Amino acid sequence: MQFVGVAGRDGIDPIRSFIDDLDVDAFPHVVDETGGIWDQMGVVSQPSFIFLDANGESTSHLGGLGVSGLTERLDALTSN
Repeated sequence: MQFVGVAGRDGIDPIRSFIDDLDVDAFPHVVDETGGIWDQMGVVSQPSFIFLDANGESTSHLGGLGVSGLTERLDALTSN
């Protein structure tokens, strides 16, 4: 399982600050300054989550999930 953060529509310095402030540097982050990845995935606000299954099919969740919600989604993806 792989996690990737996609920080979008901002410059590199605010994105680095966000990563440092929230201590989410344990996984890679992609800078999407133009919002192209966001647009392609249908992300209109943060927080948003895009989940890709083993077949490359995606489902999305716009809004917060919390630890239990995120754990539930990841368990469902890995149980198949």
